[in-house]
Amino acid sequence: MTSTRYAPSPRTLEAARLVAAQLGCDEEEALRRLRARAESLQYRVHTYALMVIDGMVRFDL
Repeated sequence: MTSTRYAPSPRTLEAARLVAAQLGCDEEEALRRLRARAESLQYRVHTYALMVIDGMVRFDL
C-alpha cells in the first residue's frame, strides 16, 4: 500500500518558506523536512506548520 500525498495547504507552504529561510534550502526540501519532523513527532503536518508560523518551532536551532 502506498501513502497518498495531498497538495499542501497555503499555511503549510508558508511554513515551508520559513523553514527554507531558516535552513538555507529550497522550498521543496523544506516541505519534506517539515513533513518528516511533523510525522516523527506524531503531529498533523498542518498543525505543525501552524506551530512554525507562530514561532513555536524552529529548524535552525
